[in-house]
Amino acid sequence: MKNLATLLLTVFTLQALTAQVPAIEWQNTIGGTDWDDLSSMRPAPDGGYILGGWSISNISGDKSENCLGSADYWVVKINSSGELEWENTIGGVKQDYLNSVNITPDGGYILAGTSNSGINGDKTEDKIGDDDYWVVKLNSAGIIEWQNTIGGTLNDKLFDIANAEGGGYVLAGYSESNISGDKSENRFGKFDFWVVKIDDTGNIVWQKTIGGSNDDVLFSINACSDGGFILAGHSNSQVSGNKTVPVRNGTSDVYVVKIDSDGEIEWQNGYGSTSGDFMGGPHCAEQTDDGGFIIGAHSYGGATGEKSEPNYGSADYWILKLTSAGALEWDKTLGGTDSDDESSVHQTLDGGYIVGGNSKSDLSGVKTVPNTGVGTYDSWLVKLSGTGTIEWQESIGGT
Repeated sequence: MKNLATLLLTVFTLQALTAQVPAIEWQNTIGGTDWDDLSSMRPAPDGGYILGGWSISNISGDKSENCLGSADYWVVKINSSGELEWENTIGGVKQDYLNSVNITPDGGYILAGTSNSGINGDKTEDKIGDDDYWVVKLNSAGIIEWQNTIGGTLNDKLFDIANAEGGGYVLAGYSESNISGDKSENRFGKFDFWVVKIDDTGNIVWQKTIGGSNDDVLFSINACSDGGFILAGHSNSQVSGNKTVPVRNGTSDVYVVKIDSDGEIEWQNGYGSTSGDFMGGPHCAEQTDDGGFIIGAHSYGGATGEKSEPNYGSADYWILKLTSAGALEWDKTLGGTDSDDESSVHQTLDGGYIVGGNSKSDLSGVKTVPNTGVGTYDSWLVKLSGTGTIEWQESIGGT
């Protein structure tokens, strides 16, 4: 059993802290008797938190509804003390994986994930391909207001969503589909970035396919102050399609694209070492106070290419600070001698950064806090200064 645990809410509750290790204020474990996985969380307008992930648990523990299919969206609202207020299981009879949740201007919630369910359960539209984007709008009480299934005839996987200036939402994921269903552009390679703008009721406004002749996988999107968006994923495509930067050194590079409010590419860049460099998932790219960007990834490479520090273990956190035009300002490698997988990065109020992910490393490399278990993963939080210097770190977990 893997429960939907709120340990990583620390990422949001430490915004005002400086260079001191924080004390845990509270924690809560939320789940049923089967597998429940937390993918995304946001501060809610009332001071609580909204949690989004997926579940295969039936009624048990904190779960009040049976699983509708093989996996369902599971949305949980907690108050400022971590106590459960409501939860909702949303899905069809097959697999529905919720990857990102965001707050809407009306105080509700927008859910973004991937579905291969047809019309059944809560799903009101048939599937288009093997996997489709599935967007669900909830009101503040967690009740479905509308939903939209978006895709082509092959695999289309949605990972993140951002609010658009002036209304609507922009979806970020990757697509294997050619022109079919909702997809208006052919793919360039096996998988391409697929960015879709929808209005306030889920109708498609525009879409953009970005990529080269191989695999271009988009995981993260965030809105920018100019009304555009920053996209971050990874790529093993050379210059081809509408990709203008080569794979720098290794098998895969971090691939960042800035688009304007209409989805047109403003700039793009790749960052990599002589080994594989990959994005961690949603919530790994955002604009910083100086107009630049902070990117969170994980890397298997040493000090080569754009990577300035050695590899410590199997995989390490790799944090990149970019200028407003995508030039690399500095980078930081964080890890021990085992596997360390970054999953989130945010700027803090003091101008530094809080980095979160999972770590299997014990005391080694730059990791100065031990794992709580043996051969297991802990949540590993690292606080960086505005120039990437480690200020503190904490390992959170059980045995």
